[in-house]
Amino acid sequence: MNRKGIAIGVILLFIGSSVIPVTANNIEKYSLSTSRGNWLYVGGSGSGNYTKIQDAIDNATTGDTIFVFAGHYHERVNVTKTLHLLGENKSTTILYHEGNEIEQLKPILSICSDGAMVSNFTVSQTSEWSICINLSHASNCCISNNILQGSYAFFMGNSSQNNEVCYNTLNSIIGSGIGVYLGEPSTDTSGNIIHHNHFEKTGMFIRGKYTTNNTICDNVFDQCNSTAILNEDTRNNTYARNIIIGDLTAYVTGIYFKTIQYGFTGGNLVCDNIITNCSDCGIATTVYGGDTITGNLIEHCGYGMSINENYVTIKNNTIRYCSVGQDLRFADRPSILEGNLYDHCFEGIEVREGRNVTFTRNTISNNTLGITNTMTRNHYFFSNNFKDNKIDVFQQISRNQWLHNYWDRPRLLPKPIFGYLPFVQFDWRPALQPN
Repeated sequence: MNRKGIAIGVILLFIGSSVIPVTANNIEKYSLSTSRGNWLYVGGSGSGNYTKIQDAIDNATTGDTIFVFAGHYHERVNVTKTLHLLGENKSTTILYHEGNEIEQLKPILSICSDGAMVSNFTVSQTSEWSICINLSHASNCCISNNILQGSYAFFMGNSSQNNEVCYNTLNSIIGSGIGVYLGEPSTDTSGNIIHHNHFEKTGMFIRGKYTTNNTICDNVFDQCNSTAILNEDTRNNTYARNIIIGDLTAYVTGIYFKTIQYGFTGGNLVCDNIITNCSDCGIATTVYGGDTITGNLIEHCGYGMSINENYVTIKNNTIRYCSVGQDLRFADRPSILEGNLYDHCFEGIEVREGRNVTFTRNTISNNTLGITNTMTRNHYFFSNNFKDNKIDVFQQISRNQWLHNYWDRPRLLPKPIFGYLPFVQFDWRPALQPN
């Protein structure tokens, strides 16, 4: 066996020895790190086991662990104590409920106590507008390693703070459903972290001017058929290292910020995400301003970015194989576009009705139109690189400043930039080598 084969064998042996099946003989060993208080048991064949999860919760005290054996549990559960609710296996420990039309609107699992933990369950409801897990007025809870299936898979709001939602699989029973609903218009939902979840054909809706300082990171949004992460009136949140894959047969945006109440949006950080196959747009904003968008990779989208925002910073992104790499509308100083790559698009950058924006050290390459300016003034383009575009720049009713840009080759003479009103402008000192 070669070294590569030996290495793979050792890794597989390590993984195999690390995965311990949960049985009646090793329950305590399985979760020593999360074991708290007394253990109560639901299902199974042991003496004294409860038949219903809610009965065990009602008889538990703060700090207890409730272990639920694999099986189907047709009930609604309400957690009002600091407990650890632990399923035997997330695929075979199934909590569900079906009822009349009014009952179907109630959550299957409700949590309204600080410090609760729920892991290793399938929570499922097939009715429209159903909620699998509702977390309300609860902080420092952890929801992990579950399968959530419902039109609203997970709902968190009403002053819920510093919670963790991780390693779950979320999917919707209807095309317009929501995997995670975070926030409320008038309550503080802050400091939560949502990470390493797998969203299947569904996404997130984040709303409210008090929904701040949350982190959404390292999630996978697979085959999204609508907006993957929709934000309404949110501010000062972080969206990092998510992978968003759209369904090209649907009208899809990767990350979208919009405002309903003017003046309460902005200050968000969108960084290091990978966004592809979003037929509408990779990242879109129609907000007041102040967001930072940096280090993202956007490919095969309609618009790579469509930004209608003031005081925005867009740096070090790679946008390629889109119809339009960057749409920028109504932007004002001190907005900055720096170090971005716009490659193999029909239009690299499309700028409309703005002023006083700085474009520097961007590379605009292999596009049909590198940059188009319409009704803009006092934008400052310096030290950018234009390479292998059919038309580098076209301006209409625009007057901007150009300096030290590289235009396909070293140039000793000023570079003319043609357009309409004025007919021609110049980069008076073009760069002799790429910036």
